[in-house]
Amino acid sequence: MQIVAIGVNHKNAPVEVREKVALLESELPLALKHLARFANEGAILSTCNRTEVYACFPEAGEGDERLKRFLSEYKGIPQNEFDPFVYSYFQDEAARHLFGVASGIDSMILGETEIMGQVRDALVAASSVGMVGTSLSRLFHYGLRTGRKAREQTNISRYAVSVSYAAVQMARQVFGGLERCRVLVISAGEAGKMTAKSLRDAGVRDIAVTNRSPARGAALARDLGGRLVNFDAIGEALVDYDITISATASTRFVLTADLVARAMARRDGRSLCLIDIAVPRDVDPESRLIENVHLYDI
Repeated sequence: MQIVAIGVNHKNAPVEVREKVALLESELPLALKHLARFANEGAILSTCNRTEVYACFPEAGEGDERLKRFLSEYKGIPQNEFDPFVYSYFQDEAARHLFGVASGIDSMILGETEIMGQVRDALVAASSVGMVGTSLSRLFHYGLRTGRKAREQTNISRYAVSVSYAAVQMARQVFGGLERCRVLVISAGEAGKMTAKSLRDAGVRDIAVTNRSPARGAALARDLGGRLVNFDAIGEALVDYDITISATASTRFVLTADLVARAMARRDGRSLCLIDIAVPRDVDPESRLIENVHLYDI
């Protein structure tokens, strides 16, 4: 059985490429069923910093090319748009790579712990559509076991920070102290929640949440001790809030450059910090050209 892994990540591909091949959690069942046309066993690991496809083939061959064709066909993009950035691993090297990913060695934030859950979720998603056989199951279970051992037997996670911690430091660079800042969270997911909690722990007291689903937004607002803002009123909220965190699953920009520009025209020269931790991105990168806008993406 030939084990093959291909992918792009933060080390070798800009976010403009990563967002083209990113797969949202809601897409995985359909994407995995499509992957079944190219491999009998397969799993997809897609996070804000990587998209990887793991598969098993009966014999050695061009498995990596088949997986590249899968990505191209499913995402509807020419293969040459991402091919220069793709890495391929086979057999032991594929296993070694997954073990490094699960251990946090391959993460943007060295030693971060979220990746363990993401690897586990990738296995569960593939299992749910019948794409996991003995070989892939063994690979992922050994990967998870290695990740646990790395954290139990080494100090890799002892000083690990997180994307949310990095976001707080970026906001502090813009405003100095954060105690008087107001934060708007455009998300109801874990990434936005973690970043908002990090900012709250850093001294921010005024937090608002907006989401396309009012029920989910209200639940996060309660959890953060904040208030709910109508999703259709994001433009108005940008005028009043100093830091905006966006981490949605949208395939289009939630904040366009025009929307940001209109809000800035009413802020009387006050700086606006936009923290975009979504892939695909939520904030139009052209927004960073607007005076007094500080945009940080993943």
